Amino acid sequence: MDIKQAFEKEPLAKRRVLLAAAVVFVATFFPWYSVEMGFMGGFSYSAWSGCGMLTVFASFAILAIWILPLFKVKFKLPLPALQIQKILAVAMLAGPVLWIIQKGFHFAHIGLGLWIALIASIVAVRISFKK
Repeated sequence: MDIKQAFEKEPLAKRRVLLAAAVVFVATFFPWYSVEMGFMGGFSYSAWSGCGMLTVFASFAILAIWILPLFKVKFKLPLPALQIQKILAVAMLAGPVLWIIQKGFHFAHIGLGLWIALIASIVAVRISFKK
């Protein structure tokens, strides 16, 4: 079975969580925080440093847990898959929230990647906990 067919067989809620995790994972490569130093230039950070690594790990784990069985990789999860999805969705959201708490909530310095990750993580958490 190819990945597209397997994806289409998933329930709508699961597909949305997988898409949100993919969007978050891509957003981890975008700038999350920028510092401007006037005439000296500036620099930016992505999620691949600090507490953003929590988001990188969680988004990657959500995708890996779904895709690895398609490649005949067998593993046993310590909890039911839905509970693990909920835990990882919250962890995915915790990264941007902790980043904002750590760096401060200055609109001029928060990068596009953080906003994308924050919104997509909220969507994933909401879908994961929806009854």
